[in-house]
Amino acid sequence: MRFSYDKILFPVAMLVALVGTITVVHIMLSRAPGDDPNYQPEAPDAESLHYAAALAAWGPDIGAAQIKAFQLRWATIEHEGRVYVDNWAGVYKPRDDTRESMAIAPRGGMALVRRVDGGALLNVGLAEGKVTRTAEGLAVAYDKVLDLPDNVLPTQLYPVRWGNRHFMLDEADINALVNALNGERVFPDTLVYSLPQRAGDPDTPLKGWPDLPTSFRAHLLKAPIAGTVSVEGKRLHVNLGTKQGAFVGMPLYAVNDPTVELHVSRVDEDSCEVDNPAAGLVIISNGLVVSSRKTNAAAIKQS
Repeated sequence: MRFSYDKILFPVAMLVALVGTITVVHIMLSRAPGDDPNYQPEAPDAESLHYAAALAAWGPDIGAAQIKAFQLRWATIEHEGRVYVDNWAGVYKPRDDTRESMAIAPRGGMALVRRVDGGALLNVGLAEGKVTRTAEGLAVAYDKVLDLPDNVLPTQLYPVRWGNRHFMLDEADINALVNALNGERVFPDTLVYSLPQRAGDPDTPLKGWPDLPTSFRAHLLKAPIAGTVSVEGKRLHVNLGTKQGAFVGMPLYAVNDPTVELHVSRVDEDSCEVDNPAAGLVIISNGLVVSSRKTNAAAIKQS
């Protein structure tokens, strides 16, 4: 029986061609924009961020080279978030477009665009930095900041997953989220729209509880707590402490009038000290019953 090379040459040639094609595609996908010296990045997310208009508004304050460098870094980080699988890399922006939007990834770091002064178009700043993993989140070290005060830049971020959505939150965001859930037992849409959410995630309804970092998880109450105010001179104390679930920054609402709100400023095991933000306008009396829950507070029994 005569052996025919033709029967194996064609499959081998096809296999070699397929491997070559896969290799070329892999190289093209894995090559970040920053690897190409001739790469001309486009303004990322120009429509939602009003990016081009914001940069033009700065005029001579920021040079073209700085703008191009920022655009290139954003595009490089955005590319990394698409190509390299990571559970938190990507572009994050709030739905209401009132605060920072950021591109963040392990190797590329962070590029951030932030509106200030109520989201006015002309008050926009840029920041770039490196990110490193911490026990519960990401630490950000900024190496470039343009037209932004330091006090508006997050230095610690926490990836939070809630159902099919991913959020990139700072400590203030998580505290606001926890307080909203404890006080309302639901997540208000006005708050979720202001939190940086990863672009491309499905806009599915939020159900259950968010997967918070361990240090914040204990602040989510399984059931509302309630206590009594004792007035000691100018200080206000409540018989709720860490054993009951109280924590610094927690709001407590008067059961007979949920518009009256006190904030926990110091906490011990069985008691806490609270501040009255409306001091001088609202007088807090001895024996006032307060609760962690705001909605239907009058129906909550004192613990």
